[in-house]
Amino acid sequence: MMQIQIFHIPLDDTHVLEECNKFLRSHKIISVREEHCEATGSWHILIRYVGSMDVSSQKDKPKVDYKEILAPDAFVRFARLREVRNELAKEHSVPGYVIFTNEEVAQMAGCQELTLQELKAIKGIGEKRLATYGEAFMKKLLALKDA
Repeated sequence: MMQIQIFHIPLDDTHVLEECNKFLRSHKIISVREEHCEATGSWHILIRYVGSMDVSSQKDKPKVDYKEILAPDAFVRFARLREVRNELAKEHSVPGYVIFTNEEVAQMAGCQELTLQELKAIKGIGEKRLATYGEAFMKKLLALKDA
């Protein structure tokens, strides 16, 4: 679920700036918007993020090489599905993992015929993401097949 954090940073307050930087390093950031307020001489920073994450555990988590674990034809579908996901993510100005994670895309790649029902059955894809991105994702996928 997307959340919002706002920081008001006076130019001479390094403590708040350090707090903001610490927050940025410890969360999955979707977007950052900053504005300078000349009247107060401070910066206003709006951060959109998805939950919190333990950065240390992410560093220890091994990277998955999907080329090794997927069958060759499934890996081709996986690469194509990631392209569609990344294109959709650009349009929505969000990171790709907000649309679908690589793990979810790998599950999609295992489906011979991908439908909205199949998307709904994939672990981790809830009603909200399906409603927000599912139809647009499927349209892009169909357009890619037709090309």
